[in-house]
Amino acid sequence: MARKKKTQSAGAFATYPVKILDWKVDYSFHLNKQPVTREGPFWEYGGLEIQGELLGPEKVKGREIKIVLLANRDYDRTLNDPVSTKWEPIAIGGLTSRGNDSEYIGSLPFQAFGQILTILQAGKFKFLIFHGKALRYGKASIESLNFTEEFDPEDY
Repeated sequence: MARKKKTQSAGAFATYPVKILDWKVDYSFHLNKQPVTREGPFWEYGGLEIQGELLGPEKVKGREIKIVLLANRDYDRTLNDPVSTKWEPIAIGGLTSRGNDSEYIGSLPFQAFGQILTILQAGKFKFLIFHGKALRYGKASIESLNFTEEFDPEDY
């Protein structure tokens, strides 16, 4: 009798440690003359792109990953006044890994953006660790991220 293949439940969690190999940053500031998606007189964009190597879980270990972190001022407002928040977030970003292609896109508070860049420039952040849902059909919702100088797999 053939054994049934084990599947992970939809509620399973996983840790996705990434070794940072390279990074680049983009920033732009504009007058908002045609406010289609944002209100107000100005528009700005802050983005951090990281190239890395996934160190786990075993299924994706060794794959290169492109990480895109977008600075978001809405997160600043929510962190400064959490009681006034009228929505409940599901995730801070999403991880996709199919074949050899792995990518993460998510947001972080704008007020943390400059601090993260300064520490990256100093060479102190060497790893980025995501924690969230286990990959299911090549996708996972990520609930937390942690930049760190050291990584010990025994801690995760």
